[in-house]
Amino acid sequence: MNMVENTNNVLTVSLYDIQQKHKDSNDILYSSISPEKLYSGNQHLKLDFISIIFFETGFGTLRINEKKYSINASQIHIIFPNSVHSWNILGSSKVHQLIISKRSFDNFINGQLSLPKRIYKKYPVISISHPIGELLRHEFMDIKTEFDAPSCVMNHIVNLKTKIIIDYISQEIKTNFEDLSAYYLHPLLFEFLQLIKKECRKNIMVGSYAKELGISPNYLNILCRKHFNKTAIEVIHCKIIEMIKFQLIDSNDNIRDIAFDFGFKSHAYFSEIFKKNVGITPRSFREKYRK
Repeated sequence: MNMVENTNNVLTVSLYDIQQKHKDSNDILYSSISPEKLYSGNQHLKLDFISIIFFETGFGTLRINEKKYSINASQIHIIFPNSVHSWNILGSSKVHQLIISKRSFDNFINGQLSLPKRIYKKYPVISISHPIGELLRHEFMDIKTEFDAPSCVMNHIVNLKTKIIIDYISQEIKTNFEDLSAYYLHPLLFEFLQLIKKECRKNIMVGSYAKELGISPNYLNILCRKHFNKTAIEVIHCKIIEMIKFQLIDSNDNIRDIAFDFGFKSHAYFSEIFKKNVGITPRSFREKYRK
């Protein structure tokens, strides 16, 4: 495969390279070769196509634009064009990979799929349940069969099977990420809810979240009032309290320590917010649900 190294020490792989290697001009290609072998080991890579990889088995790490993801069995990994990434797969793995042109993927997204491209980029690694994993394996094997012994309707079958695979992935994203419905209210609210989960232990300030979202605190409040009928700080508190409820039940940690761990500087203020959201104090909640 002809890969060109750029000035940033990133190897660029084109769809044309792979088409030439496979002697196949299709916009969708299949490979069962593990990505670190297909794309030269631990090199930093950049593709000009979309790569969807299903790990039936495997263990290691994937870095995408400096963010680290674990590789485990029954996972889907999606690599988008121009994402700088590298693979570190330990031991043997069993994979199915679809190599899809940007044009074909956009056709699927724009014409047939229920989730915008932004969502797939947001979740490049998706854990797959066993039932969906079995269905995915079946669809990938059907595509492999077409490439091993092409039929007269190969392109139609490969396109149909690819659409089904992306539909299954969409189902798993919807199942795994409960806040996805917020995307349809307003994409910024979806980002806001994800940021709360990520940052809540070190930040409960509306201004900080607004700054990270690239909007003013006032506009964030307007969006929250319009779509959630709450202020932004009330949304933050609501999401944090949901996480704290699990910790109250599952741990023996001191309630005051839990409150401080989630950014509440005053135990009295935390108890007030908790009671406002749940209806009882944190201590009463723990006593009630740990019996």
